[in-house]
Amino acid sequence: MPMRISIMKNLLFLALAVVLLSACGKEVRPPSEDSVIALESFDLAENLRSAYVKKDFKAFKKYCTETGYSGIKKELKEFDSVELSFTPRWVEIEKDTVYLNVSWEGRWTAKGKTYEERGMAVFELKERPLKLNRILRGSPFKHPEVKDIF
Repeated sequence: MPMRISIMKNLLFLALAVVLLSACGKEVRPPSEDSVIALESFDLAENLRSAYVKKDFKAFKKYCTETGYSGIKKELKEFDSVELSFTPRWVEIEKDTVYLNVSWEGRWTAKGKTYEERGMAVFELKERPLKLNRILRGSPFKHPEVKDIF
């Protein structure tokens, strides 16, 4: 009798191992092209944010088309430091253009004063790999907007 129980235990263990191994062998589908593009746009936004916070405009330029960088360069304001966060909200993918909607919050320090702003930006991304071509609305890179009331 003990021999039968031992054989039964071994068979049960073997059956369980086969079931587990077959469950692990399911085919994993690669991500869709749209998913890859969306993730690339999120990474680009984070790289832009990081370069801006570090005031590394050489790196910032690398993530922009010529049109995109010249448009942003015109709007840049002086600041001592910035805390800026991005939250991607929506990605729209067309043939050769990606539109990334990003909500953002920022706190700029300039000349001893602190300025807080928030908004929703729409980034137009082009080329491969993706680069910022222009900001259609809500640019976080044009702050701090100093509002002195006389």
